Amino acid sequence: MAKKAILLNTPARVKPGEGLQHLKENTPDEMRKYCAHNGYEIATELSAEQEFLYEKETVLATTILKIAEEGHEVVIVSAQQLAEQVQGDKIDLQLASLVSQNRLKSETLVHPCFVAPVGSNRRIWRYLSLPKFLDLLQSSCLHFTRIDEMQKFDAHEGISSTVAMKKYIEDVRQGVKPPPYPDMTPTQFVQMFGRADIDANLSKWFFVNCWHMSDHENFAMWKIYSEQFGVCIESQYENLRDCFTDLKWSYYSNKYKVYIGTVSYFNTETEFIRRDNVFWTLLSKRREYVYETELRCIISDYEQPSSVRPKVDLAKLINSIRVNPEAPEWYQQSIVDLCNKYGMGQKLITRSSLQL
Repeated sequence: MAKKAILLNTPARVKPGEGLQHLKENTPDEMRKYCAHNGYEIATELSAEQEFLYEKETVLATTILKIAEEGHEVVIVSAQQLAEQVQGDKIDLQLASLVSQNRLKSETLVHPCFVAPVGSNRRIWRYLSLPKFLDLLQSSCLHFTRIDEMQKFDAHEGISSTVAMKKYIEDVRQGVKPPPYPDMTPTQFVQMFGRADIDANLSKWFFVNCWHMSDHENFAMWKIYSEQFGVCIESQYENLRDCFTDLKWSYYSNKYKVYIGTVSYFNTETEFIRRDNVFWTLLSKRREYVYETELRCIISDYEQPSSVRPKVDLAKLINSIRVNPEAPEWYQQSIVDLCNKYGMGQKLITRSSLQL
């Protein structure tokens, strides 16, 4: 039984800042790559403005039933999640039956927590020490660090509680203030936002690889994340998105997904971090780090390895390699020789814009 995919384009129903801004530009191509990666044969592409996936008397419903009658499984691939409408007078009972038989399912390309940079050609940078750069060349793997390891350098990494949240929780607990969300009782609010185990689990289950978004090199990033004999690799968002060659992890995988999105910065004294999805915590940092303008790749692995290292195509990923502007002149030739040894080529080595 073949798996036939219907690519469903629907108008984005999100507010600015909540994700999916890049859909108009990239979605059709990304959905086709998603199907190819997961072995789905594309049956058709539809544009629809319906509210529910399994709504009756729609073009989508007719298309699904036609494909199913031919004996195929149907996968609806969409850019954003629509309500499935599993009950009510709008539901198509034939579609509901297909769902119960596991012959119809839906999969979403973009997670609502993850905001892609504006423009698929957005320039991104990763500043590395020489040992880390050498490891990248030797292994052709991107190193994803477990959250609890990152907490050794920033104790607030992966922590959802803020000063404002702790104070508000205590006010609600004592009856001084009502919950900030009208659909929550005081008990529900305290239970959801006062849980200490959430952050502890995040620190073991999630792994991060970080990039800096900018149109140019950044002096502060050189100082913090590199060293005198370090380098910086320049890439673009779409190159990072499409560079994974790993047999398990990929941006286009429906199971072992590499999530990619921009980090939001907040004031811990006055703001909460949303808790309706764990990714909000991983994509939020204190405003003191706003200079990083960070793009994050995130992987979840509940087997809790010490790190995750998916294979990548370095030729696809790397646009240029910059040598630390404070390195001596002879060092650049050493980087050229090193890159030639691993087949990267001298043409990738570019003089730092900060070098005198």
